[in-house]
Amino acid sequence: MPNLEHGFNDMAYSLLFEAISDSDTTMVLPAGGAVSFLPGWQSGRTVYLTLTNIQNDIEIVKVTEIHDDILTVERGQDGSVSKAWPVGTIVIQRGVAIDFTSFIQKGGFRSIAGDPNGVLAGLYPGEKVYDTDSKSWWINITGTLWKCLAGTCIPVYQDFNPVVETEYTLVGTDSTWAGARADPTATVYYNGGEAFSDWAIGESIYSGTYKINRTFMEFDLSAISPGTEATQATLTIQGYVNEHDDVVVQQGLQSTPPNDSEFSAYTGDYFAKVTWAADTWLNPSPNVFEFNALGLNYLESVFGGNAKLCFRGYNRDYLDSDPGNGDNNFKNGMYFTPLGHPEFMPVLRIYI
Repeated sequence: MPNLEHGFNDMAYSLLFEAISDSDTTMVLPAGGAVSFLPGWQSGRTVYLTLTNIQNDIEIVKVTEIHDDILTVERGQDGSVSKAWPVGTIVIQRGVAIDFTSFIQKGGFRSIAGDPNGVLAGLYPGEKVYDTDSKSWWINITGTLWKCLAGTCIPVYQDFNPVVETEYTLVGTDSTWAGARADPTATVYYNGGEAFSDWAIGESIYSGTYKINRTFMEFDLSAISPGTEATQATLTIQGYVNEHDDVVVQQGLQSTPPNDSEFSAYTGDYFAKVTWAADTWLNPSPNVFEFNALGLNYLESVFGGNAKLCFRGYNRDYLDSDPGNGDNNFKNGMYFTPLGHPEFMPVLRIYI
């Protein structure tokens, strides 16, 4: 639930006593340096501070804890970019856009009996309405998409199915493990017209030939405005028949649609990992990927466009662990677009 109050102080000012990297989440101030921030601080309040220098570089951070002269913060807030800062950097509280956006207007607002999300069309992005049933305030993101600001808030989310025309499995094949993992001319299978595949992700070795299957797909996120914050995201994929590996999802770099040279069109660490579960036709087993901070940041970066994802076997493909000699299969099956059963399709749920 959002914080109900924003804390403010006059003359809230200090300096960094220790340098911080672009990923540090604590800031050490000089002895007594936190004193000027304490009057506006208490648990449950939101306090934003600005790091700046004489070159007028800025980064906005959100304070989550103050202990002695150490501030625990969330970095790169309100569209600012997290960066490294040296000793002596100015730490100051000043008005920032996210503070003013969260203010509730005193009059001239609309009200609605019930959750406005998906029901009420906003007059403009940023409009605030009052839900008289739950006694909560909501802010319009775009169209009929609303986010709860204060009061008794329920999670707001949108569900997305993959763009059918982007569902492909690419298969790398070679007589060596390294060659299969880096196959420059993979076999391409279009899954958008298929109900399921019993081998969408995973690896095998048979009669001295390695095969590795990776699945790619895209989600159209144009319904979410750029700059929107994602608080949580899950991706549910229904397993089919085979369950022989852990599976990871990571950022894809594939074309639309992917071609045979894009078997390795992915980048970065994984966003989520699951131990695959599968069952028979019409008895799906849900595999729920819980996106980590890296995954949430990626989704936020493509709001207004398409999210491209790649699915790989974790224990062998992702970790580059040769399954060894002998005939072995590590296959994982999944539903794509089962006719008459849209509920079995992959679903990306994004909470804002």
